[in-house]
Amino acid sequence: MRLLAVHLKSGCNSGRASTDPDCPVLFDQLPVLETWVDDRAQAGEAFVVLGDWNRRIASRGDAFLDGLNDGEPAAAALTLAGGDRPAGCKARYREFIDFIVVGVDAAARVEPESFQEYVYGAPEAEHPSDHCPISVRLLG
Repeated sequence: MRLLAVHLKSGCNSGRASTDPDCPVLFDQLPVLETWVDDRAQAGEAFVVLGDWNRRIASRGDAFLDGLNDGEPAAAALTLAGGDRPAGCKARYREFIDFIVVGVDAAARVEPESFQEYVYGAPEAEHPSDHCPISVRLLG
């Protein structure tokens, strides 16, 4: 199992064509990430890409995820471990920007219903971070 932790460019949380200078920087990161994913799939390795994507890739038709999840090679097809579940960390942000994304072989090892978001149990002003940790259990 190969794991890749990412912290992608912030400031381009949706869309593609933007006047925000951060979107071109984020989309410049796409071919590097796609090469890593495709190389793992071609090598027959189970893989997971996880971390701060700084983007709402769970949104239908997200340009970044669509570019990454292009179906070539077939083993590089990606699944979001959290599915379409809403985020609960911050009241004003109902969509995740942190994700655990699994390839085909790793997806088969995700324990069903094991995705969790850990909230702090304190007022938002007292949270130690602007992100809440997420996890998923992988079988054998």
